[in-house]
Amino acid sequence: MRRKDREITDLSEIREILEEGKVLRLALSICDRPYIVPLFYGFEEKDGNFVFYMHSAKEGKKLDYISSNSQGAIEIEKGFKIIKDGEGDCSYSALFSSVVGEGRIEILEDEEEREKGINLMMKNLTGKDFALTSTLLKNTAVLKFTPLSLTAKARKV
Repeated sequence: MRRKDREITDLSEIREILEEGKVLRLALSICDRPYIVPLFYGFEEKDGNFVFYMHSAKEGKKLDYISSNSQGAIEIEKGFKIIKDGEGDCSYSALFSSVVGEGRIEILEDEEEREKGINLMMKNLTGKDFALTSTLLKNTAVLKFTPLSLTAKARKV
């Protein structure tokens, strides 16, 4: 990380970004063709390591990319705000907090893990627990992103 003064290492601050952020941008690539898609997500933390869950239709471009290349990247942000940052005409910047990671993305097959992933996603999105139907689970692909590296940073007032 170039700007060490903006780096966040405190797990509670990282968790706050993840809880308040509602959209994860998933970056994928095959044959030198990049693809990025915004998704709702859920996450869990174990011993300071985070794992992310997203959902998808059972077919489509996203799953084609993942099936071809299990490497991906994510970005999550909160509190983005443009600010005037100096005297010049083009002296603008932004306040923000973000989490960025590189890692492995997989399409889950295990029913219990798929259900856990959707529950975590709905909890992060709405703050509520839901009773999932078998139809929802049957018709939904669940994706799991396991970071190999994860960094967080912020620019605050």
